[in-house]
Amino acid sequence: MIFRAARLALIAEEVNCSDVIPVILKFLRDTINPWLNNKFVGNGFVYEMNWGGLVSKQSVTDQNADFGFGLFDHVHYLGHFVYGIAVLAKLDHDWGIKFRRQAYALVGSWISLGRTAKSIYTRLRCFDLYKLHTWKGSAIEECNSHHSSEHVFLYYTASLLGLAYGDDHLMGIGSTLASFEIEATKTWFHVREGEVYGEEFSKENKLVGISRPSKRETKLFYASAEQRDIRVGMNVLPLLPITEILFSDVSFVKEVVEWATPSLMRKDAEDAWIGFVYALEALYDKASPLKKIRSLKSFNEGHSLTSFLWWVHSRGERVNFWTWCRKADDECWFCANCG
Repeated sequence: MIFRAARLALIAEEVNCSDVIPVILKFLRDTINPWLNNKFVGNGFVYEMNWGGLVSKQSVTDQNADFGFGLFDHVHYLGHFVYGIAVLAKLDHDWGIKFRRQAYALVGSWISLGRTAKSIYTRLRCFDLYKLHTWKGSAIEECNSHHSSEHVFLYYTASLLGLAYGDDHLMGIGSTLASFEIEATKTWFHVREGEVYGEEFSKENKLVGISRPSKRETKLFYASAEQRDIRVGMNVLPLLPITEILFSDVSFVKEVVEWATPSLMRKDAEDAWIGFVYALEALYDKASPLKKIRSLKSFNEGHSLTSFLWWVHSRGERVNFWTWCRKADDECWFCANCG
């Protein structure tokens, strides 16, 4: 709910619907403040000394609580939570100043560089400096990665927090790690023929379900290999401006949509996951997915009809698309020689 509300606030600001913003900000303050003030009944944030980081109170005594948040699984929680904080800090400067220390304590739990002996956090928490992407799972059992887009989102959120506070250092570190994560996701999760994976696997799959150090799987922990719409969703959500960078290869996006579309006909296919297939389709065809999205009855947690309509209507023409360069190839020295 925090992430959904934060997205609605930014969309409202973008389309100049300012009358709804105060209501949304009040909801965000009422929801986030108890966690930052340590007044949330039954749970809250505490510092865990063995591994060095912030965890939830419940996960300290129960390793399975909050999806294993007591050790590594910050992706499910802190990314979405800090996104809400970043939006609040951007739109309510007084609130942002008041809770700046708490905001940095949270983001430091997964983005600390740990360069000095004074550092109280594990260096980069779950980021693999060899593979250049993020793992989840315990230190005892084999680690895994199955939220590729959420890993990108984790560092993107850190960058947004830096932007909200005018902190170029945090913004730069977050952006750099997000860039690494994007390239790793394109390498290990986006399946293209003739690249990383074998011919047979590449023909049958366009996205990886679970990536492990020693193998890759087509299923998810709670979805079969046949549920391709869910696999698409797990590689797309949350739907944000940076999603377009993650799926910048339009020809590959078309392949993913064509690969996943037959799965949408299943009796157990849910609108909440189907929507992400339509969202990818909107990267190259705005008219058709717009009608389909309007017909959906439900949306994945954290998303809404508003956020999906924003996504479709805000997609521009994709000619020589590079976020950092709008020039033609023959007009840009870097694109011509280093692109």
